[in-house]
Amino acid sequence: LLGFEVDAINSVQFSNHTGYKVTEGEILNDQHL
Repeated sequence: LLGFEVDAINSVQFSNHTGYKVTEGEILNDQHL
């Protein structure tokens, strides 16, 4: 993209779609990344 080499990192793990009223999951901290 625009001459940059990048890697995708999943920093947020949701158990369902964010359109639902209740969304559960975890946000990874710097040590887990």
